[in-house]
Amino acid sequence: MKISVIIPVFNVERYIAACVESVLGQDYPEMEAIIVDDCSPDSSIDIARSIIGKHPRGACAHIISHNRNQGQSAARNTGIDAATGDYLYFLDGDDYLPRNALSLLSKPAIAHGTDFVIGNYDTVGASRPMLERLKLPDGVLTGNKAVLRSFYHEKWHVLACNSLIRAGFIRDNGLKFCPGLIHEDELWVYRIATCARSMGVVNAVTYHYVLHPGAVTSTVARRNLDGLINVVKAMHRYIADTPRLQCDKYAMSVFEKKKFRFFQKIYKHSGDAAYTFEAYRLLRSLRFPSAPLCLPQALTALSYRLPLRQGYKLYAALEWLYYKKLRIKQRLSSHA
Repeated sequence: MKISVIIPVFNVERYIAACVESVLGQDYPEMEAIIVDDCSPDSSIDIARSIIGKHPRGACAHIISHNRNQGQSAARNTGIDAATGDYLYFLDGDDYLPRNALSLLSKPAIAHGTDFVIGNYDTVGASRPMLERLKLPDGVLTGNKAVLRSFYHEKWHVLACNSLIRAGFIRDNGLKFCPGLIHEDELWVYRIATCARSMGVVNAVTYHYVLHPGAVTSTVARRNLDGLINVVKAMHRYIADTPRLQCDKYAMSVFEKKKFRFFQKIYKHSGDAAYTFEAYRLLRSLRFPSAPLCLPQALTALSYRLPLRQGYKLYAALEWLYYKKLRIKQRLSSHA
C-alpha cells in the first residue's frame, strides 16, 4: 500500500528541514512525498531541495511549484491531484513526524481498508498543552453513524493533518479543500465525518504539531473571526446541497454546535458589540428549522424562536454559562 505525504510550503524556512527529514526518515517503505511550493518568498524550497538531494530516499520526493501564491487549501488540492498513493496524508511544512508515524497509521488501513485513520499528536512550543486529544480506544469504527456520533461527542480532533485518508474516498466524495477559506479544516473534517463509513484509530503520537508566533491558531484577529463566519456559510451550503444530512441528528447537531462555538470566539475576542450582534443575526439565519437536534443544541436553538434582540441575549447568556462551567471543570481537574 502506497502512501502520498502532501506538504504545502510557504514561509517555513525555520521548520522545513525537520519536516522533510522526518518524512524521508519514515520506517514505512512504500511512500512518496509531494512538496507543493506555494510561491514561498523565503528559502524554504531551497532547503527542502538540498535535503532531498542528499537523502538516500530523496528519489521518492517531488516538488511542485505554483506560478502564484494561492494559499494552503489550493496547495493541498494540487497535492491531491498529483498523488499516486492509495492513501494520502497531509503534513504542514512547520510540523514533523515521529519515525514510525506512517507505519502505525497504515495498520488499520491495510487490515480493514478504512476510509481514514486518525492518530494522536503532541504539541511543541506550546505554553500549555492543547486539549483536543483522541478519546477513543485503538481499533475501527464501522458505519457512518458511529463515525459521526464520535465526531459530535468530540472524540477526535479537527485537523486535516495527521489523518491517513483513502485516495478513492477523497475522490469519490469530491473532498477537495475550499480555496481562500480560513479555518478550512473545520469544513473539510466535517465533510469527512458526514461521508465516512469506517474510521481507524491509533492512540500513539503520530504527529508533532509546532506552535509558533504568527500561526492562525495562535492569534485572533478580525480576519480570523470573519473566517469562522465563512466556514458556517460553507457548511450551510454543503448541508443544503446534501438533503440526507438535514434528517441526521448528529450531522445537524454538529453544525449547530459549530455555530455556537464560533459565536463564543467572536463574543470573547471581537471587542465590538455591533459586530458580535451582526454575527449572531447571520448565524441565526443559517439554520434548518425542522432538523432534528441533540438536547444541548436544541437548547441553543431556542434563541431562534425569540425576537432578534431577546434571542441574542439568550445566546450570549448560554455562552456565559458554558464558559463558567468550563472554568469550573478546569479548576477541578487542576486540583485533582
